[in-house]
Amino acid sequence: MGNFTENDRRKRSDWVNRLLTIASVIAWLSLILALIWFHYARPDLIPGYATYKGIEDKFRDEWLENWTNALTLQLLICSVFSLTAIISNLNRLRRKEDHFHASLVMLALISFAAVLYLLLVVYPQF
Repeated sequence: MGNFTENDRRKRSDWVNRLLTIASVIAWLSLILALIWFHYARPDLIPGYATYKGIEDKFRDEWLENWTNALTLQLLICSVFSLTAIISNLNRLRRKEDHFHASLVMLALISFAAVLYLLLVVYPQF
């Protein structure tokens, strides 16, 4: 048993590792963009003061379909990039120094859960 870092022939990261990093960044940016679409798609929050004054009808209480479609598409893009990065990461784990990116798994779970919520709860309202 020797020191594996001394026997490591890799001098720098190869193109697959760079591609994995780019896919991870695109997936996280896609989630941030999905959060922006969520802000515009969701119903307005009715403050307590509006309920007290009886002006709840001035606030939107339904999801906007165009923004919801954009949100769903963005979450699907996030899911695809995160799954691609997870699969390529699993194929590249060969050495002790290589590590698994658990944040990508959390990102995939969050995006899948959000898509399921949209499909099962929000879209039936349209």
